[in-house]
Amino acid sequence: MRKILFSLSSLCLVILLAGCQQSNDRSCPETIEYSNLLNDSVQEELSVIMSSAGISDERQEIFFEHVDQFNSTVSTEGLAGEFVQKDVSRATYDPYT
Repeated sequence: MRKILFSLSSLCLVILLAGCQQSNDRSCPETIEYSNLLNDSVQEELSVIMSSAGISDERQEIFFEHVDQFNSTVSTEGLAGEFVQKDVSRATYDPYT
């Protein structure tokens, strides 16, 4: 379970950092949008995004199996089922909580 939690946390960190790369025409966003992918409609929305990015169905299936496994082993209380926006300056992550 720790491997999965670490993997999901690492994925989120990479995505966040990739969005903040320095470029002449881009700046770090002031808000982020996230979800813990608790329901089918949000997972389907992400699947469409992943498909349009060229991610194979096989890799998506493996990813969503890990998401489902994680969500079934932790308390979903306080997790975001839908996509939620938050100010980057207020986004905190405590891996020990």
